[in-house]
Amino acid sequence: MTSNFSPVQIPGVKVFTLGLRKPIPALTFSTRIIDTARLLKKIQPDVVHAHYIFGFGFLGSLSGYHPLIVTGMGNDIGHDSVDHPFIRTGVKHAIRNADIVSVKDEFAKERAILLGCDEKKIIIRHSYCNMDIFTPEARSEELRKRLGVNGHPTVLFTRRLNEEYRSGVILDAIAKVIESMPDVRFIMLKREKGLPEFLLKAKRFELSGHIKFIPEIPHSEMPALIASSDIYVDTFYPRHDVGGHGQGTNTIEAMSCGVPQILPDRREYQGDWCKALLYPKGNSNVLADAIITLARDEKLRKTLGKQSRASAQEFGNEEKIMKEITLLYQKLAEKYERHSRIG
Repeated sequence: MTSNFSPVQIPGVKVFTLGLRKPIPALTFSTRIIDTARLLKKIQPDVVHAHYIFGFGFLGSLSGYHPLIVTGMGNDIGHDSVDHPFIRTGVKHAIRNADIVSVKDEFAKERAILLGCDEKKIIIRHSYCNMDIFTPEARSEELRKRLGVNGHPTVLFTRRLNEEYRSGVILDAIAKVIESMPDVRFIMLKREKGLPEFLLKAKRFELSGHIKFIPEIPHSEMPALIASSDIYVDTFYPRHDVGGHGQGTNTIEAMSCGVPQILPDRREYQGDWCKALLYPKGNSNVLADAIITLARDEKLRKTLGKQSRASAQEFGNEEKIMKEITLLYQKLAEKYERHSRIG
């Protein structure tokens, strides 16, 4: 089920759209509530799994349909639930009425409990990816030639170019990196929100060839893009130091591709599973130093990449996690088979 997006085509999957096709703020949420309840009553699914606790999870909980699984995706139980009372109320309703609440790590679990979730129904599932697709073998020298980065140490940044994702931090770091290593190249995705302001500041780097901006691409093209990079950088850290934000999907994908990462020292990344170089949140100088270190040391890049791939195999393997989720679906479906699905 999607909202505000054009229906996607997935073999064997039927896609429904909730709410008005042209959203009207005063009516959209109400129509989604009604559409969700009607749709669930009509198709009678064996399991409802809502990815994003506020929004779809809240809509599912309002329908009273069971079994219901809600998955925390980051901001929903993280800083959005701190900043917005309505979101916090919706999250609390969803986790109170769900049969299972799936979160990314122990910190997200702590946050869910703080918001009123029964600890017994919380499960932890790391971010994950298809490791047969996101693999070091996806690296493409032809792609690197097309991007104009062949022969250069290449840094990939996939976050939105705005303040929420602290993109100014990497822009400041680029200036310092280029002073020491003008050979380094940076690849960034063009995304609409916040882009004009960032582009204005980045223009001097783009014109001099240090930054390569590419259009936002389908997820099917991400394995080659990530694997064809030498370093993956993230700058995001939440506005409030609360759990719930988990690990970025592209971070796990970079791990699976064997691409070393440089990440802000959020507590979510301080576990043994994370093999990245960490830098103080928001500190562009230390970030720049870390980029320079990895750009100059191919052996260290390979070592961290291999360690990351092995860790992803253990903690972020889609095949392994989907088997666990399928068993969970079967267990819940059997539990409700003899009972009414409307609570």
